[in-house]
Amino acid sequence: MTNKDQKDMNYYQKLAIEHMYVGMTNQTLMAEEGGPLIMESSEGIYISDIQGNKYIDGISGMYFRNVGHAQKIISSDIYQQLNSVSMNVYSGITPKVQN
Repeated sequence: MTNKDQKDMNYYQKLAIEHMYVGMTNQTLMAEEGGPLIMESSEGIYISDIQGNKYIDGISGMYFRNVGHAQKIISSDIYQQLNSVSMNVYSGITPKVQN
């Protein structure tokens, strides 16, 4: 990691501490520890921070916990669906995307 990368990481962590609320996180403790990890990318079960460190994501959100991050077939289908109907509060379903 270069000195510039470390400065960028510190900059983003400072912004996060000052302007971001992370649910279910002790904000004071997070600030004392230097701020949150700043994630840059993800693929499958892995997430990577802006320093190039790679982590196994064992607590993913509900949208990808069973299939992993960056699954092209899923993102492609979501994109197609959003181009058709992005939201419909008046019904519980939208038409299936035809591949």
